[in-house]
Amino acid sequence: MNLESLHVLHHLKSDPFCVESFGASESFFIETCQRKLWIYQTSAPEKAMGSLSGQEAYSFLLQVITGLESAVIGETDVFGQFKEAWKGFVEKPSQLAKDLSPWVQKLYEDCKDIRSRFLLGIGGGSYGSLVRRFLRSHRENMPENISEPVLLVGAGLLAQSVAPYLLEHELVLANRSFEKLITFRTRLLEQNAQARIGIAFDLE
Repeated sequence: MNLESLHVLHHLKSDPFCVESFGASESFFIETCQRKLWIYQTSAPEKAMGSLSGQEAYSFLLQVITGLESAVIGETDVFGQFKEAWKGFVEKPSQLAKDLSPWVQKLYEDCKDIRSRFLLGIGGGSYGSLVRRFLRSHRENMPENISEPVLLVGAGLLAQSVAPYLLEHELVLANRSFEKLITFRTRLLEQNAQARIGIAFDLE
């Protein structure tokens, strides 16, 4: 697969026109806390409205996975989300997975090179580490005999990335979907069976 055949359709979740699906016959889909991406290939000169191609597409993907397109510049969560999505995609062998593989490996190499050379000490590393740092500074100013639980609202990608950093606290999970709430709590307890995790289902 040559670089000019690489295409990326990008939609921010905050965009009211963000779509749920893309009509390409085959694409590698990744969803992060902020955006949806469809990565596909085509030799046709036309492309989907708003999509990127060739070097522009590769450069944008590299900016995304290095955290340069994130709300917290330099965060690492999105790289982990990309790797997890790719792992799931290649579990079902396809021609697209085979063709994209060299470019994905190059993305990984370039991302690690950029982070080691230019992004050390920039950003919070992850959203979870930033939240934990904030809570520690907050509790330093509180009397020792006061202990407050941490309320985490939602069970989406952002909540999932933050929650593991909060297991040292008493944690209360809240979400509109009871099923997602129980699944989320179970996964966290698998990471730390001693964690204190409550649930608050009724958000009305």
